[in-house]
Amino acid sequence: MAVEAMACGKPVIVFEGTSLPEVTFAPDVGIAVPMRDVSALKDAVISLVENVDDRLRRGRKAREIAETIL
Repeated sequence: MAVEAMACGKPVIVFEGTSLPEVTFAPDVGIAVPMRDVSALKDAVISLVENVDDRLRRGRKAREIAETIL
């Protein structure tokens, strides 16, 4: 699902301790948060909502990466 979201140009929040931080090129493109850390997840979501430029930059980079791997 992470790559599908990236292909749609959306920034992705994933959990550490999985392969997804590597897949989403966290922390440059994806945002990785500790598993079971609701506060960190909440902070990541709020950060994307409040920082439009960062959200759009991450989405553009995500799309570029998805195009190269698909």
